[in-house]
Amino acid sequence: RKLQGGPELRPNDYKKQGDAEPKKQSKDTETKEPSVLEDLAVAARGGMETFLRPALHRVYMTRASNYKDALASFIKGYHEGVQQVMQSIEESDESSDNSRKTT
Repeated sequence: RKLQGGPELRPNDYKKQGDAEPKKQSKDTETKEPSVLEDLAVAARGGMETFLRPALHRVYMTRASNYKDALASFIKGYHEGVQQVMQSIEESDESSDNSRKTT
């Protein structure tokens, strides 16, 4: 029995709305590269120490790397947003100071 993952596990195998490509491509990707779920199923059949532990380690390391990248991106965007807000506050303070001096 072959295991199938949902769209969140295999996003490249599902057609996006508006794609003109036939579904034949999903069959090609299945034969070339097994999914994570299929890797884990094969590893589970092979035994914990030999196959499953390295497969799970790859999954966890990939997820950790993705979370780390996403967090770094969020922090960078947050800092940029804070800088923009601080600049706009400084500019509004300067303009209000200038208007007070001229009156």
